[in-house]
Amino acid sequence: GAVLISLYFAHNIWLIYGLFALSGFSGFGTFGGQLLTIVPVANWFVAKRGRTTSIAATGMGTGTAISVPIALLLINTVGWRWAWVVFGLAIWAVILPGYGFLMRRRPEDLGLLPDGVAPQSSPVVGGPAAEPAAVQEEVNWTLSQAVRTPVLWFILLALTMYMFSTSGVLFLRVPYWNEMGVSARAIAFGVAADPFTVIFAMLFFGYLAERYPVRFMAVVGGVWRALSMVPLLIGSSHAGYVFLHNIIWGIGSGAFASAQNLMIPTYYGRTAQGAIRGISLPLMIAAGALGSPAVAYLVDAGVDVTLVWQLGMGLMLFAGLMFFFLKPP
Repeated sequence: GAVLISLYFAHNIWLIYGLFALSGFSGFGTFGGQLLTIVPVANWFVAKRGRTTSIAATGMGTGTAISVPIALLLINTVGWRWAWVVFGLAIWAVILPGYGFLMRRRPEDLGLLPDGVAPQSSPVVGGPAAEPAAVQEEVNWTLSQAVRTPVLWFILLALTMYMFSTSGVLFLRVPYWNEMGVSARAIAFGVAADPFTVIFAMLFFGYLAERYPVRFMAVVGGVWRALSMVPLLIGSSHAGYVFLHNIIWGIGSGAFASAQNLMIPTYYGRTAQGAIRGISLPLMIAAGALGSPAVAYLVDAGVDVTLVWQLGMGLMLFAGLMFFFLKPP
């Protein structure tokens, strides 16, 4: 919140870079924010973890869809500087009291059980309350134990590959449509369809994840993301292809995001999931940061954009299919 408000006073590009770097070092960006939203929900739910983490994660898509028109309205009325101030104050007004007064780490901290199950009285007088079957079956790994399992590193490899290819496509697709002659209005509405599709896809696949292995959701996400490259490979300037790409992309994103949110707590339990996620996020962030410059270098070097789409398609498909073989340790 303080960083956003400080952008009001930015009068040169280096100060802007510095403020964004400060924001990044805080760890509360897009990926770091998942630690604030997904980890607590995964702590509070076991049997219903799929649907509840999906509901929580839809906040990002909903926020994106709502904040863009609000930002446009603020910029056109009070200017971009005051728009930053408003968003910074909004963070303070929502996040600080929400987490400060309402958030609790785990239900056990309050004498409760996951999934809202009422504690049952122990058959032994004075003994501990009986836990639900889902909690009894859960295996909680420590961080040191988890890092010794090969499957964790293969998960990180697949996620890194996926993030690298994804960021490159996101970086290049809008300039590509502009050069193809697609109208700005069609591009705007097409891109806006993406977060709405993600919201419904996450809810759907989160519900399925309670009935089928989580890794299957990751496979579906990788396959659908790869299929979303087909409209780009066709190379048509028709607005319908923009919508088709974003809708297929959104379905794949929802499926993969559901799997990504559930993979660690499902495979390694609730106790150390924050620490395990903590070692994976820097790798994913680095891969995402390198994807765009890599794509930009290829394009500037004269590589045909069709080859870039094919590389992205192959990486996303390969990363998704890897999860089919990544069973719980």
